[in-house]
Amino acid sequence: MPAQEPEDPGLDAGVLQDANATTNMFMPTALTPPGGTFGLHSYELFFVGASFSPTDRLLLSITSLVPLVSGQGFYGLLSAKYQVVRSSNLKVALHGTTSILGGDADFTAGLVGGVATLCLNYDCTTHASGYAGVGLAANDQSSFPIAFSGGLVVRMSRALRLLVELDSALIAGEINDVANGGLLWYGVRFASPSISGDVGFVRPFSTDDDWDTEVFPIGLPVVSITFRSGD
Repeated sequence: MPAQEPEDPGLDAGVLQDANATTNMFMPTALTPPGGTFGLHSYELFFVGASFSPTDRLLLSITSLVPLVSGQGFYGLLSAKYQVVRSSNLKVALHGTTSILGGDADFTAGLVGGVATLCLNYDCTTHASGYAGVGLAANDQSSFPIAFSGGLVVRMSRALRLLVELDSALIAGEINDVANGGLLWYGVRFASPSISGDVGFVRPFSTDDDWDTEVFPIGLPVVSITFRSGD
C-alpha cells in the first residue's frame, strides 16, 4: 500500500491573527498570508509598499522610497517568497529580492536565499526564524556578500508580541571576511488580522570596540505599519 503524503496543516492562527506575520522586524519569516489577500506597508514613513498573495504559499511585494527632494532618482525593492515546506511545526520558504536604483546612479542588485521558521507553540504565534541569502550584482563580481539573520517572535497576549532580531554578514570568494558586528533589533508588535504595528529600536553593534555603546546606547527608533485585506 503506497504511503500517503502528509496532510497540509493549512495556515496557522499566528498568521491569521497577525497582518505582519510574514516579517520579523526586518528579516522575512517563512510564513505566508492567506491566498487572495493584499497588503499595504509603511516602514519608517519613508518607505511604502504593497503586496499580493496569489496563493497561500506565494507572496509578491514592491517597496519604494518616498520622494524627499527634487530630482531624486527612483529606489525600489521587488521581492517574492514561496513556501516550499509547511508542516505543523516547520515552515521553509525561498526568498528573492531585487534592488533597483534609478536616476544618475543606475544600479541593480539582488539577494537570493531561504528562510526557515520553527513554531514554538501549537498555533505558531510564538516562533523562531533563521535566514541566509547571497547577494548578486548586475556587474561582474568575484566575491559574494552573504547576509544572515535570526529572529524571535514571542506572543504575550492575542494582540501583543515581543520581537528580537540579529542581522550580520560575511563576504566569500576572492575576498573572504566576516563582519565585525551587525544590527540588533528589538521591540513590540501590536497585532491584529487587518492591521499590525511595530515599535522598537535598531542598534548597530561591534565586536571590536565600544563605539556603538557610546553613539547608539539604545539604538535608533523603528516604526512600521502593515495593513492586510480580508481573504
